[in-house]
Amino acid sequence: MKIAVIRSPWLNKQLGQGTQVETLLSGWFGSPHITIIEFPNEGPSSNTNDAFVGLLDEDGAPAFSVLVCPGGNDQRMWTSIAHPQIARDRVREFVARGGGFVGLCAGMCLASQGYWDIEGRLPAEKTERQKQFQYFPAIFPAELQNLHRLRRTTLNWNSSLATTHPMYLALPLTGSLVGARFNDGNIVTEPPPLGTELLLRCTRDEPWNSTKNEDGSDSISGASNFDPITHGSLEGDWVSIAYIDPHNPTAGRLCLDGWHPESIHTPHCHAWLRAEVEYAATRYDEVRAAAI
Repeated sequence: MKIAVIRSPWLNKQLGQGTQVETLLSGWFGSPHITIIEFPNEGPSSNTNDAFVGLLDEDGAPAFSVLVCPGGNDQRMWTSIAHPQIARDRVREFVARGGGFVGLCAGMCLASQGYWDIEGRLPAEKTERQKQFQYFPAIFPAELQNLHRLRRTTLNWNSSLATTHPMYLALPLTGSLVGARFNDGNIVTEPPPLGTELLLRCTRDEPWNSTKNEDGSDSISGASNFDPITHGSLEGDWVSIAYIDPHNPTAGRLCLDGWHPESIHTPHCHAWLRAEVEYAATRYDEVRAAAI
């Protein structure tokens, strides 16, 4: 399996993202199997004109099984690309030909048609919001809801899906992830687009103010308080999904999280990220096998 990871100053600024994803992937799959797609600048420059040019081989097949995008600042990251519309089209083509995509928080945003919120940080009218997100890859054909503040959550498996599902096998025996880290992330509002698998739903949402991690180690993060009325609540909403375009038989699989399974504070959640990469890669293998 060959994996590409996006690296950008806008995806590495916050603890537990960016470089943490690279560290985990290298440990699981081996550094020789990991390729870094780097955007070293914080603003448009000529050396980013060829953004994502290497996602496809000369024969048009995906050069990687999976493209992984960590969390951070999605809008700043994408506008740091000199020609974001060209980058957008290259990512779309990669997925349309069977490449997988794993997006965490900001990575989930970039995969979507953008997002809205209840705090007034974004325009109330969708047509106005879309002007900000017009160059996002939008490989998941829906808007997300964006919620702010650092939170500790409980995430439960979708009971309508089989317990033999490969993603279920990444969970504890309870079928729940307790103490999962959510930080300025996203939820998918129903009804989702056709082709979506709803995987994890939030059933508890509280401030990240504990001094202990789930494994009992000390937490070095700051406390966070939020008002569910002002900032919105996650409870009852979907925070992890998978998606395949049902209209394209060669489409790759997206695995998207509105939270942070890679966080250094929640090692019990890391298995979820590994399973997502493997689940996306399985679809890549299926598409390639069908093409032979």
